[in-house]
Amino acid sequence: MFGSNSYEQAQIESWLEQTLVEFEPLVVKLLDSLWGWKALTEQVYNNLVKELKDWFKNLDSHLKDKTYLVGNSLTIADIAVATYVYYIYKMFYD
Repeated sequence: MFGSNSYEQAQIESWLEQTLVEFEPLVVKLLDSLWGWKALTEQVYNNLVKELKDWFKNLDSHLKDKTYLVGNSLTIADIAVATYVYYIYKMFYD
């Protein structure tokens, strides 16, 4: 769950950091807007969507030939990313 060696642990830590610093703020802004808690201008919304698309392209590229973000088994990094992805898909496809 936390990596089998120091290299995997560093990769997991990197994904957790990216999720918290880059991905979470984008998801929170989007959900705040969709739930009506905070209005966004069209320009801010469009920039937010572009940043999210870029983040997903990076994620998709990383997972192109992989099942998990790090190593060959489920880690806390997979769970952290999946949690935010779940809320985005739930809002748009539920």
